[in-house]
Amino acid sequence: MEVQVEATNKIFTIPNLLSVIRLLLLPVFFILLVQYENNVLAFVILLVAALTDFVDGYIARATRSVSKLGQKLDPFVDRIFIVVGVIAVFAVGRVPLWVLVVLLARDACMLVLTIYQKRRYNRDFEVIFLGKLTTALLMAGFCSLVLLWPMLPGAHIVELGFLPGNRFVMASRCNITIQTRMVLPDLCAVLTRLEQA
Repeated sequence: MEVQVEATNKIFTIPNLLSVIRLLLLPVFFILLVQYENNVLAFVILLVAALTDFVDGYIARATRSVSKLGQKLDPFVDRIFIVVGVIAVFAVGRVPLWVLVVLLARDACMLVLTIYQKRRYNRDFEVIFLGKLTTALLMAGFCSLVLLWPMLPGAHIVELGFLPGNRFVMASRCNITIQTRMVLPDLCAVLTRLEQA
């Protein structure tokens, strides 16, 4: 059972600093992936940013440094993380358009509902376990897609190009970056053989 810690009015706390660092790492990740196509470095930056999300909450509870600013800043930065992540992996061809549309629509709906609840009932949405789990899975998914994983040809069930991470989406990116070949050296050869089969 999680112990409830009363939020303070402090601004300069370690968890808040970690949230700001996470926010500042996102444009660095975006530029590395989209402009420089450096998969490995973009992955490292995104992984560090994702890990700060878990560390800041733990530190806030363990040191009783939960702040009112942090309660608003952390979910806000999480939303920015999701938006930047999905736009970046879409921009480099790692996910199809429908994934971008679904995730952006989901976050837009959450924003509208949050504003409505605040204006109508003067209450904020409380962060629940399911929301934390969803955010963690999306962060893990974006990290894996940066490194071109998973490479599933429709999970051997369907051979359609609308699945994220499938060979049709990835095939066009094979000859673009040295980093891709460093991380997955035989990927292009394997994909070429699969295409010909």
